[in-house]
Amino acid sequence: MEPLKIAIVDSNEESCKRLEDKLSEKGGALTGFGIIYIKISYSQERGAEKEVQTSELLKNDPDLIILNHSLSKKYGLKIAKEIRQRNNFIPIILTSKTSDPITTNTLAKIINDYSSMGLIDQSWEKTATQALIKDKLRRPLDVAVLGLGMLGQAFLRGFLKSNYIGKVKGLSERRKPGSEPVIDYERIYKLVGAEKPDKGTHHRLNFFDTLEETINGTDCTIISTSAVHGPSIEKIAKTKDRHDLIDVEGAKIMKYAHKMRRARYKGLVINMTNPVGANLALAKYMGLKSDQLTSSIDVDDARFLEAIRAKLGSDYKAFKEFSYQLVGEHGKVRFAELTSPKTTKDLETIREVVNDKLIAEALKRASEMGAEQMESASHFKTAYDQAPEEATKLLINLANFSTGPKSSYYCYKTFEKGGGFVALPCKISYFPNVRIRPDEDRIRNIQNGAMKDIKDIISLQSLYVKNFLTGGKHGRKN
Repeated sequence: MEPLKIAIVDSNEESCKRLEDKLSEKGGALTGFGIIYIKISYSQERGAEKEVQTSELLKNDPDLIILNHSLSKKYGLKIAKEIRQRNNFIPIILTSKTSDPITTNTLAKIINDYSSMGLIDQSWEKTATQALIKDKLRRPLDVAVLGLGMLGQAFLRGFLKSNYIGKVKGLSERRKPGSEPVIDYERIYKLVGAEKPDKGTHHRLNFFDTLEETINGTDCTIISTSAVHGPSIEKIAKTKDRHDLIDVEGAKIMKYAHKMRRARYKGLVINMTNPVGANLALAKYMGLKSDQLTSSIDVDDARFLEAIRAKLGSDYKAFKEFSYQLVGEHGKVRFAELTSPKTTKDLETIREVVNDKLIAEALKRASEMGAEQMESASHFKTAYDQAPEEATKLLINLANFSTGPKSSYYCYKTFEKGGGFVALPCKISYFPNVRIRPDEDRIRNIQNGAMKDIKDIISLQSLYVKNFLTGGKHGRKN
């Protein structure tokens, strides 16, 4: 990932340098982040009364602006409003002295976007200052989408609606006889409200003929293709563990991974095809880094919560405060009750309602919802949008530089008898590249029963992958 650019704007160079030094100190929340500091000072040499021009502040495309509240003729709030009128995404942090007549409430009311605004007291030490900057950092991701069927097009629609996604590049390798593309690109542009441009010239969405062109320069690549074409119902697995789909998807996953390795692709690779964990294992086998590969079970979490809500009724609000995590494999997740100190005081009361039987019923119902939704999409010939909508949460976490997300994401976990890809509590690092690894501290808090299931998933996954690589089939005709 390219280094972040933070603009520090103050009345003199010394103030800019002091803040840069504070943000560069090791041991704070920004340790490990790649950051380039752009210092812009309005000192006597430049004219103390010189008007601050927002165009000058934005010309280097900073990812975050730190602005002295009492700068020049204008107050920082006025300058911040001018910046927001020209760029509604960039985070803006105001610095002030304790005596300055400004509060965070004032800031929130005037800017009306406190999620991307912040206030730093100049007397703060390194820890508090870096923590606030880290909390406000965000940068839109440039994304490649491989596969432009119903699922891929749903991703495109969702991504282009989000401020957290920058440029989107798409690839479909499907061809009619004579090498004419199957995909109607003009129709896709109309879906997103744009006319089809000359190749490669749209400001956000473009399609390419090769994988290498498509992934070049992107932060992450979404694999949303399927070797089985046609209605969604045809993509439903014939086995409960979904591993029969490795016969359908495996060869294409291996081809993509091979091309990415040869292209020396450094971005994150997010696989959305079933069986998710086994396909990630195939990508690792082809040479991609294990911590470069991931996927999301946010759609399973959404279905689980929907099932829980239906069963709990008015007790659902209390459950939402309960500290829990789903882990395992997409389509067959496990409930992992984390024994962390963050659980609510009324834990025992909640557990009387949310007992093992209810959790088992909710998980079963959540698993059924996926097949029902896909069948409905096939029957009405509509896009299956829930998975792309939920998977976008992972990208939003990445765009916000979340280092320890609440959700479980796929990562490579090793045990005594080998390793494999499962959704677990994880840690995310961003520089020099985005990488996802198991959060061993949080994983140690997972109950033993859930961890036994995780080991069983990895063991089964390894068997299917080994069988596929040696030419075996899993009960599915291609």
